[in-house]
Amino acid sequence: MYRIVSYETGELIGDTTEPRYITIAKNGCFVQTDYANAKGLAFQSMTYNITGKEPLGDYPYVTVYEVDDGTVSMEKQKEINQLQEALSTTDEVAISLYEATLDNDEINAAQDDSIIEIYEMLGGN
Repeated sequence: MYRIVSYETGELIGDTTEPRYITIAKNGCFVQTDYANAKGLAFQSMTYNITGKEPLGDYPYVTVYEVDDGTVSMEKQKEINQLQEALSTTDEVAISLYEATLDNDEINAAQDDSIIEIYEMLGGN
């Protein structure tokens, strides 16, 4: 597995099993090549310069390095666990808000009944 990281920000751009290294053909088009001849990288419809290589043009720079598949799997599982915890918390908050809304509806109905009773006691129709 290969990890692609922004050289400027250090932000993870993505992981891939086969990086698409590119260079510029004589006709000016990008063509796929091996790492030794690469000037850049194509990833998810974006073009990048590779740190330490001759630049393709005015594209962001990335660093590409190999990572262990198991490490990536563990990181993804950790992210999934964190998202599940956040979803659970959000779900609990939503239930609490819903219950509070129901309580407010009961209070509002009781207040309405009291107002009607007072109105009727004062001779209202």
